[in-house]
Amino acid sequence: MLKNFCFVIIKLFVLFLKKMKLDIYAFDKIMFCIGKVQISLNRNKYNDIQDLKETEVKIFSQNGEDGIIDYLTQKLKIDNKNFVEIGVGNYRESNTRFLYSSYHCKGLIVDSIDEMEKKVKPFVNL
Repeated sequence: MLKNFCFVIIKLFVLFLKKMKLDIYAFDKIMFCIGKVQISLNRNKYNDIQDLKETEVKIFSQNGEDGIIDYLTQKLKIDNKNFVEIGVGNYRESNTRFLYSSYHCKGLIVDSIDEMEKKVKPFVNL
C-alpha cells in the first residue's frame, strides 16, 4: 500500500515538473535523483525477488531496464561496469544512461544518426 502511494506521489511530482517546463537538463537531474531513491529502495528487496519484473525502474530507459540492469550488476557483483548499447538516438532515453550516470563507467554507444557526437554530448561527459 505504501509503495503504491509513493509511486502515485512520484508520478504526480513528475507531471508537475513537466508542467513547469524546466529545461531538459534540470528535469533529467531531478529524474536521476528520484531514480536513485527508487533504486536504493529496490535494493533492499533484491534477495526476495521472484520475478525480474519486480526490479523494473524507469529513469532513462523505455521500459524499466534501468532497474533490471542495476539488479543484475548488484546480484552478479560486477565491479567493472562497462557496456555497449546499439540504437541510442541522442542517448537521452537509453538503457545504459542511468548506469553511466551512476558509475561513470566506460561504454560504447552506436547509432547511425547524423552528427551523433553533437547530439549525444549534452547527455554524457565526453
